[in-house]
Amino acid sequence: MPISFEIIIPTLGGRERYLADALRSCLAQDYKAVSILVSNNGASSEVRDLVASFSDKRIRYVETAHTLPMPVHWDFALRHSEADVVSIIGDDDSLMPHAIQAAAAAFAREPQLECITHRPGQYYWPDYPVKEYQNRFSVSRGAGKLAIHRTKPLLDNVARFTEWYGRLPFLYHGFVRKSAVERIRNAQGGRIFLRVAPDVYSDLALAASLDTFGIIDDCLTIGGQGASSTGVNYAMNSEIGRRFMVDMPEDLIPKISHHSIGLHLYEYLEKIREIYSLRRSRSIAWRRFFGLIAREAVQKPAHRKEILDDLVKLCGIEYSAPIALLSKVVAAILDADWVATGLAGALKSREQAVMRQWRNAATALDVHSVWALAQRLGPGKAA
Repeated sequence: MPISFEIIIPTLGGRERYLADALRSCLAQDYKAVSILVSNNGASSEVRDLVASFSDKRIRYVETAHTLPMPVHWDFALRHSEADVVSIIGDDDSLMPHAIQAAAAAFAREPQLECITHRPGQYYWPDYPVKEYQNRFSVSRGAGKLAIHRTKPLLDNVARFTEWYGRLPFLYHGFVRKSAVERIRNAQGGRIFLRVAPDVYSDLALAASLDTFGIIDDCLTIGGQGASSTGVNYAMNSEIGRRFMVDMPEDLIPKISHHSIGLHLYEYLEKIREIYSLRRSRSIAWRRFFGLIAREAVQKPAHRKEILDDLVKLCGIEYSAPIALLSKVVAAILDADWVATGLAGALKSREQAVMRQWRNAATALDVHSVWALAQRLGPGKAA
């Protein structure tokens, strides 16, 4: 029997344009034992009608009676999965045409592995709110070789802030055996996503519960970001973004600012250590840590004071007097509007310079959506 795969797509009403592309990318997979689970958060009739219009038995459909907070909804969706291997993608994302075949081959080659990841690409939909980013993409194709990595050294480096958490095993855009999902659920009292950012938290939980995982040297999925994307609206503090925390269960809300990924990550790591009895490292790379928080603070002026106040509070409680003093110095410098504005401008200029290096999907490939891009960049295609 072939390994069965299920791609879970959590979605909301108003995102049908994106969802249609995500579904097409899943249905185009050249692998028989694959299903797609669409979870309609809030029971939007438009989402229900779109799914029905595909009229494909490979699509399974569930819905919630009312809109749930994101991590609660993801847990709801994941509980309905029935396959050997699961993956979660956003409704604005796409699988590459060869994604499931490549993942299945990797699991067949190394059957002891419970998680396979790869090098996800990134695409900004034409309606993305920042003009310079619209229809830009970054996709790095490789030879498709499989390498096995140990999780604990990576997790240690992430905890020291010397490694990006995206290097860890991941469920969002990754491929994870149901056995690993169930083990995490059992360790965590019946839930998988115990913090407000379910993708980040599940990376850490996987790293804590697995000894090894595999990385395929290729791009198997493309993450899309559009005007309705949750992350975009949250970062821009839009009305949609401000609703993100509505009805969030109290035990999922971070004790420190949820507007800083760096502070999020620190607090999430504390939760992971508590659950999985991991040793706490105090040898944080402070220059990198403070640099990360500083960048976030100046790029989010509406939340700058909150982020800096929580940084000072954290360092004052958890660390030595010199570190506490250094945090106060950093906060005092960034509290000056002219400093914060100048740094934010410099960071924006640098980001725009990087974005200019990304290709424009419209001019380079004559495509305007994430699935069209995936088709043009699939195996054997000339970009």
